[in-house]
Formats: sequence, structure tokens, C-alpha cells
Amino acid sequence: MLNYLVGNILKLSYLVFFLLVLLAGFMVFGERIFNNNPSTNTIEYLAHHGVKNGQKNIVSVKGVVYSIPPEIKINVFTYGDIVRGKADILTLYFDFSHFFKGDLAMHTRRNSVRVELKNMGMVEWPTQNLYKQSWRKIIEHHDSGLIEFQKKDISGISWGNVYYQTIDKLDNYPKSKILTFTCQGDLEVQHLCRTSVQYKNGISLGMFIPAKLMPHWRSIYNKIYTKVDSFNME
Repeated sequence: MLNYLVGNILKLSYLVFFLLVLLAGFMVFGERIFNNNPSTNTIEYLAHHGVKNGQKNIVSVKGVVYSIPPEIKINVFTYGDIVRGKADILTLYFDFSHFFKGDLAMHTRRNSVRVELKNMGMVEWPTQNLYKQSWRKIIEHHDSGLIEFQKKDISGISWGNVYYQTIDKLDNYPKSKILTFTCQGDLEVQHLCRTSVQYKNGISLGMFIPAKLMPHWRSIYNKIYTKVDSFNME
């Protein structure tokens, strides 16, 4: 009798699991059918937002309005229904190929910094005290003003194997805090480093910097912060 009950319970569990998987698949498929929004990262998707690269664009991110000049490449993303002139995430691309010469300078995409503006609310982000953690190695790069923290246990080419933190506080960082970068890659080669700061009016400013540009992080940060400030129409 007990074996019979256990067998039925297992069968019922399998059936419930199968129905849940089927329901999830139907929801995804249904969303693709009934959602009239075009695919992201396409010209049509930008057009639905009233955005087009190569022209001046005005985009509101949760009520904070930005006027983006034609020379800045732009992308947008909206979680729900698209409203013309608005977006949940505004992405800008800044070219820093002038830091390089020859062939390296030709790869504009590899030398560009991606900036994401989105509303995170007025959140107090405490500075990470990385010295409290255990590291394989800590290296101070006084020439670039960065401290490098190497993780003990490396798990392939992933985020967080290497961190960088600024030695000095930033003058134009809100509340003059230390900046922390998380990098993707291993100990030998980092591919991309990211950081976020609380900008204004609940907007966070995230930067994705190619690792080879990290020695120039201060110039990059100052230029981007100043540029974004100039785009803000408030």
C-alpha cells in the first residue's frame, strides 16, 4: 500500500513539473506572438522609441530628459510597452581610440566605452572595503592611480577574478567616494571592466570599459561624466 501511494505521488509530481514547463513555454511563445514590439537592437526598435543614430535624439529616462548629439551612438531598452521618446535604459557609446596609434586605433568598437543610464532610485551605495577580503595578490599601480585585487580562486574567464579600486577619491563623484571596477577575464588578460556610480535624480551611470583602456580610466571617467552632464536638459 505504501509503495502504491509513493508511486502515485511521484507520478503526480512528474505531471505537475511537466505542466509547469509547458505553461512557461506557452507564456514565452505567447509573448512573442502577441507582443507587437520589434526585436531589440534593431533600427525598427529604435524607431518605435523615436530614436535614430546619426541625428539629435531626445530621450527621457524615468522623467530625466537627455538630449544626445548626432555624433554619439545610442541604443535604448524598454521593459514593457514602448512609449515614443522614453526608455528604461539609455545606452551611449563613446569612442576613445585616440589613446592608441596605428592598427589599434582603427578598432573603434574595441576602443569604445559603453555607458548605461537607468533609474535605480536614490540608493546609498557604500564603498566596498576590499581589504577585508582574502586575495591572491594586491598590487598598487601608482602610475594609473589604481589598486589591483586578484582573486584567489579563479573560475575561468568570468566577472570578479580581478578588481580595481581608485587610490584617491574622485572630485566629481557624488559624495567623493572611491570607485570600484569589476573585471571580466583571468589573471593574465582582462577583457572588460565595469563600474557604476549614483549620478542624479535616482539615475545610475554605469560604464563598461575595455581593460586595455583602464590606464586612462581617470580621463575616461571625467569626460563621460562631463558629457552626460551636458546632455541632461534639466
